[in-house]
Amino acid sequence: MTAAHFAFLERVIEPQDLDFPPIDFSELSELRLLAKEIWNLVYPAVIGQAQIDYMLGEMYSEEALAPQLSGEGNTGFRWIVLRGEYVGFYSTMSDPERGSVFLDKLYLHPDQHRQGIGRAALEHIAAKARTAGSASIRLRVNRDNTTALAVYGKVGFKKVGELCVDIGGGFAMDDFWLEWTLEVDG
Repeated sequence: MTAAHFAFLERVIEPQDLDFPPIDFSELSELRLLAKEIWNLVYPAVIGQAQIDYMLGEMYSEEALAPQLSGEGNTGFRWIVLRGEYVGFYSTMSDPERGSVFLDKLYLHPDQHRQGIGRAALEHIAAKARTAGSASIRLRVNRDNTTALAVYGKVGFKKVGELCVDIGGGFAMDDFWLEWTLEVDG
């Protein structure tokens, strides 16, 4: 075997390689750029370019992000950092009425897919949720996003509902609700 056969070993992610620091308002430009890059690489086949452009304009404008980054609505925005480089981000909200955490956003650059980074981020989110006393993590995912559905299924998320919402501009978010029931530590 040649060295090329073992090239994948260089891509092994160790826990110390990852960090999940909070996103500060001063990093809003970096967040918007990374979101745009990820969405334009990953989602054209799922929702089409016109809907991507519309949703980025609505969801990632400074006006939309500022309240979330300031913590309004109990939102936690965090980077996914691999060896000092921003490779993704996530945002969560506590849902005390359900005893769960709502995972509003989880985006990872496609160059970093299939390395265990997404799973590590989900485990990080789950650990924080358990510490806060939450029994589950809930999220919505587009019903045509088969890659994300497969990943979430492997982690333990189950489909618990469906939701189709008119988001304006002639577009709809046609999603499945997924939930991951967390095991209690100890």
